Amino acid sequence: MEKENGDIWTFVELLRHRVSYGYIYYYVFPQKKPEKDAEIERYYKSDIKKYQRTYRKHARGLRNYFYMRWNDTGIVLATEGQPDPELTHIEQFLQDIRRKPLRLKVSDITELVIHAQERKSRKTLKVNVYLSKHTIQIIKANLLQVLKLNANPSKKEQKQAKANIKRAWLINGYPSFNGLLEQKKALRSWYVKEARVRGINIPIQELKLSYFRKNRLKHK
Repeated sequence: MEKENGDIWTFVELLRHRVSYGYIYYYVFPQKKPEKDAEIERYYKSDIKKYQRTYRKHARGLRNYFYMRWNDTGIVLATEGQPDPELTHIEQFLQDIRRKPLRLKVSDITELVIHAQERKSRKTLKVNVYLSKHTIQIIKANLLQVLKLNANPSKKEQKQAKANIKRAWLINGYPSFNGLLEQKKALRSWYVKEARVRGINIPIQELKLSYFRKNRLKHK
């Protein structure tokens, strides 16, 4: 089982990894008791070996399940296949991540939207991670506040104004998953444009973009 370990981006990469290998259905529920993790893992047969998952899938045609937890949020992922006879009750809760993106609340500001789509040339799915519209709105509001406080600086104040604008460029801290990188580029262009409107000319290349992301994982 994958659980909270203090790094949300490692958790998201593990989630992306599972989804890309066919765990396209999900069920999100409150899970505020970490001591129950092992019990939940056994209940959904998430602790079985790879060869057992292969047998269930190919010989019996059954779904495989995988349990994860981030903070107080539990997530059960499931593959295609017939429902496990002992777990038929979960069917009514399962959502297809290709049709209804999974939303993961990370903090008061950050909400992630995770969506998968088929790829013609590869067996694995393409999994995109976005910031929600609400998160983008909060980020823009915070950046606009900085711009307003530093608007129309004198020649003497230009250097400090630019430094303040760069310091506020917190979007750079998000990793560059598919989807997120495009959002960061769009936000940077918007930020530079809004700065110019307020008399602050800052070259776009001075607002660095982080291209880091977690290493690719091996399928287990």
